[in-house]
Amino acid sequence: MAWTLLAAGFCFLIPESSSARLGLITFFVYLFAAFYSPGEGPVPFTYSAEAFPLFHREVGMSLAVSINLFWAAVLTVVYPRLANALTPTGAIGFFA
Repeated sequence: MAWTLLAAGFCFLIPESSSARLGLITFFVYLFAAFYSPGEGPVPFTYSAEAFPLFHREVGMSLAVSINLFWAAVLTVVYPRLANALTPTGAIGFFA
């Protein structure tokens, strides 16, 4: 999966005048989502559901989902600043 993000990041180096730039970035981000979704995507929720005993499962899952959404919000706030500081190639490469 990391190679798809690295490829998407390196596609930002293609000149903006090229018609292939946007298509390649979109393609590699789509491939990342296609590999992530059936692989690591559902693992945290499945693991959390099985890690808590039955009588604490609702509280445990609500905590796990809350933490997940909190870090998604942090990522949403931090990424634009990171992209400005490192350029889009560096920001995507950082997460790869």
